[in-house]
Amino acid sequence: MKAIHKILGLTAAMSVSLFSCDENNGIRVADTTVANPATNTANFFFINATTGGPSLDFFVNGSNQGTVALGSGLTGGYKNVPITTPGLNNIPNTSIRAKASSGTTIGGILGSADLIFRATSTGIGNLVAAPNARYTFIAVDEIERPRPLRTFSVSTVTNALTADITYYNRTTRQQISNDAFKALTAPDQANFVSIGMIPTGVSDPGGVRYYVLTDISYPAAPAIDAAVFFNQSFVRFVHASPNAPGVFVRLVPAVGADIPVVPTAALNVMSVAGGFSPSAGSRTATGVFTVVNIGAPTNTYTVEIHTNVTFTALALSVPNVTLTAGKVYTVVARGLVGGTGASALGASIGQHN
Repeated sequence: MKAIHKILGLTAAMSVSLFSCDENNGIRVADTTVANPATNTANFFFINATTGGPSLDFFVNGSNQGTVALGSGLTGGYKNVPITTPGLNNIPNTSIRAKASSGTTIGGILGSADLIFRATSTGIGNLVAAPNARYTFIAVDEIERPRPLRTFSVSTVTNALTADITYYNRTTRQQISNDAFKALTAPDQANFVSIGMIPTGVSDPGGVRYYVLTDISYPAAPAIDAAVFFNQSFVRFVHASPNAPGVFVRLVPAVGADIPVVPTAALNVMSVAGGFSPSAGSRTATGVFTVVNIGAPTNTYTVEIHTNVTFTALALSVPNVTLTAGKVYTVVARGLVGGTGASALGASIGQHN
């Protein structure tokens, strides 16, 4: 089992830039950052939870925010950084990208290209960052994940080929049509997840991508002060292991009762069931933090990830995780069941404050 790497926060900074282009896996990418004076700020946090990927340098509007090692993140919590006002038309105002650290490449499908934020599954655009909002960018998935494949099935009405759902094999990386999926036996079907109907002109080149959480439930200052007084922490879990089934998570203290953090199965965020629909480009969701009573200003736990609701099928155990009252954490499961090295199953904690 892998130790949790404690991630202190990361974030981002804003620079005003003019129109420019970069080469990204053969696609001409326009940086559409709005060249207006910054009048507001937003808050950014980043976690490197890829499978098999290198350390990444995280950029916001062309400004390098620092190096994020695999399974960890930048120190210091959110950074409050200037942004331009998106206005009534929600003009994209923040470019997000990650580059392999000096002397390396991301590798896999992306090769030497950057990991960029893709506002839609068919386009390449910037984030519409709202003033005072908080965002957590998590780099997820395998470096070898293939480009999403648009598949077709035979219409029962016209007998013509029609676009249909694509299914993805989490072990072999094979992509098949709905017709082919329905022809499989139930045990074989269990190896696949739906990645949705891939649109014409999908811009996702494959490889790693972003899972973006808008942290609308981040506790306000009075709630954090109260949590310090009552010995409480705030915890959230993200399932980003590409081939693990639905999982359940609990905190096991040295003394006292276990604390279920995820009592209902958390599904892989790279599948339709887990939030990506279709699983192409970058995807955004809202992240909810759970209040955990830790019983003291600090307490130490073992984080256990199980594959059944009764917590008797242990997939990952991470000991010596210290939680502090008033602190806000994101736990990310990453890597492959049965993987080794940079692809081994593991977990990371991001501390947001």
